[in-house]
Amino acid sequence: MEIWLPLELIVALVAIIPYHPLLIRGQELVYDDLPIAQMIDNLATEHQRIGLKLFSVGPYRWLERLTWYWQLKIFGKVRQTWLAVNVLLHVIISLEVLWIAMSVDLTTTGSLLAGCLFAAHPMHVTSVVPIVSRGNQLVTLFMLGLVLGFLHQSYLLMAVCAAGSVGSNEAGLGVIGLTILLMIGALWHSIS
Repeated sequence: MEIWLPLELIVALVAIIPYHPLLIRGQELVYDDLPIAQMIDNLATEHQRIGLKLFSVGPYRWLERLTWYWQLKIFGKVRQTWLAVNVLLHVIISLEVLWIAMSVDLTTTGSLLAGCLFAAHPMHVTSVVPIVSRGNQLVTLFMLGLVLGFLHQSYLLMAVCAAGSVGSNEAGLGVIGLTILLMIGALWHSIS
């Protein structure tokens, strides 16, 4: 069977379709989002101290909070825009899975299957729908970017993704172990 659509377009559509109804009709904030919405309101009203508020959580969540702040400034409190940004992050992450599969020489069908299965898996609903899960998505985005950088020997991309991963969420500290494992693997491959 010949695939006539670009693989990226197919994976992107598969990633968007499950969230399409929520994007169209909107949705109320879920329970976990209420404290975040209050914090975002506080950030908006105290914008003169935004730097202190953003970095008060330590070095781990500043990027997550910075994306919330930018989104509040650009789109306001419209719930669909918050969901749309999370869906966009999910699409990019799904594309990264496709690109990694293509980079390790999977067949076209295998790469497409990997990207589509990742995009459509119901497990991702808990990372896409709530605002509070933005940090998890950012960590995944940067960790997969780190793997892509490694596969394409782009050390600048690896450094940027490592910094972004640590700045997104506490789970981003796992990037340190991932980087060490990737480097050990590269060293082992070059020796043998």
